[in-house]
Amino acid sequence: MVTIHNGLPTLMVRVANGRLSMLSEARAKLGALFVETSKEGRTFRGIHDLALVRHELPVFPLTWTVMHVIDANSPLAGYSSASLIDRDVRLFISVHAFDEALGTNVRALGAYPASDIAFGKRYADAMDRDAQGRTIADLGRLSWLEDEHPDLVAMLPV
Repeated sequence: MVTIHNGLPTLMVRVANGRLSMLSEARAKLGALFVETSKEGRTFRGIHDLALVRHELPVFPLTWTVMHVIDANSPLAGYSSASLIDRDVRLFISVHAFDEALGTNVRALGAYPASDIAFGKRYADAMDRDAQGRTIADLGRLSWLEDEHPDLVAMLPV
C-alpha cells in the first residue's frame, strides 16, 4: 500500500513471523519489475531495487512493515495506481532470517501485481495482548487496510 509517512509518499509491505520461534538477523529486499524497452527497441522486464527505510532487523519476533519512500530517486516516482497497473509493474519482496529454534536460515518470498497496491490506505493495527498481557500478532489482520485521512490522501500521486 502507499500512504503518507513522515510527510512523504511511502510504499509499505507488512510481513509477519508466522513461526513459533524467534527469528534473528532478518533482512528484506524489495524490487519493482517494469516492462521496459532497450535502446535497440527490444522489450524486456527490468527489476529495480527499492531502497528501504530499514532493510535489517536484529530480531523479528512478530510483524515488520517494510517501507520504501517514494521520492525523486525512487523508480516509483511519479506513478499513480492507474499508471502502475498500465505499466504492469510487479513488486517482489524477499525476507531472510535465522530461525533460532531450528538453527538454520529461513526465507520467504512474495509477489504482488500493481492492482494489489492500495493508494490512500493504511494498515490496521494487527497487534493485541493475550490473557497474560503479552504482545501477540493477530495474523488474521495482517493485511487489513483502513482508509487514510483525506488530507493525507490528497498528498499522494493522482
